[in-house]
Amino acid sequence: MAEKLTIKYEDYLHPRLAADPAYAAEYLNACLEDEDPHTLLVGLRDVAQAYGAVWPSAAADQTRLKRETLERLLAELENPAIRNLATVLDALGFALRITPKAA
Repeated sequence: MAEKLTIKYEDYLHPRLAADPAYAAEYLNACLEDEDPHTLLVGLRDVAQAYGAVWPSAAADQTRLKRETLERLLAELENPAIRNLATVLDALGFALRITPKAA
């Protein structure tokens, strides 16, 4: 039997995201650069999973959103609010950037 040469991306990515807020911000900014809003939702889900001990309950507690609302927000393939925000910012000559909060 051949040895498995691949791992799930989450097994590599999530520990890096959790250990380094600057890396997580870079990751989210790279997601923002993609024109597909789904990419940002996947990125947010990755960071939330990396930061949340028990996803999505821990993230829901931190955001004060209902667990179901948070799951639905990050699971939708099309999020009109994110798409509209990006379109308006682009038309005005701005771009959204993410930075780690100062401790």
